[in-house]
Amino acid sequence: MRLHSGATVKTGPGSVVDLFLGSSAGTLRVGENSVLVISALTLTDTGIDTAVEVDLELPDGDIYFNVNKLSKASRYEVRMPNGVAGIRGTKGAYSFRPDGGALPPVVLLEGKVAFTYALAGGDNTQTISAPPPVYFSLTEGVKPAPPDLIAEVEKHISDSGQAVGREARNRNNGPDPRPDRIKLPEPYLSPGS
Repeated sequence: MRLHSGATVKTGPGSVVDLFLGSSAGTLRVGENSVLVISALTLTDTGIDTAVEVDLELPDGDIYFNVNKLSKASRYEVRMPNGVAGIRGTKGAYSFRPDGGALPPVVLLEGKVAFTYALAGGDNTQTISAPPPVYFSLTEGVKPAPPDLIAEVEKHISDSGQAVGREARNRNNGPDPRPDRIKLPEPYLSPGS
């Protein structure tokens, strides 16, 4: 299914949805019981590289991402009620649950994220880098990620990449012996488990 700006993805109990946002913007998994709004999704060929503009809203839920290194002209942001995160070539997860949740707001396995959030007295920006894998919460700040949290995020990212590759092979009428060379023309949505 092709997605466009303004699309809303909702998942129920025990379900996930994997999104392929183009070879530059990578993959994204929407976790169970989540709502994700795609406010902007634009890929522009500059002649030198591909610039992406991705603006997502996560009012409730978890997302797991594997975003390739982006060009300088690119912008990739995730807005949550507790802050805004900018992505540039990273692997990790974002979470917001109105009643609290199991995941911290930011889990980063590799790359760099700028997370801007409001506290009394104004906005604050926390720059988060990995490796080593870390998480960030508004109450604890940046902390080393425990092994079980790392394993959970890695599993979702791996499963998402496999689902996207499987869908690409199906769209190309058969398996490609070189799955790292699968080229898809546009971002698309594939069903998760």
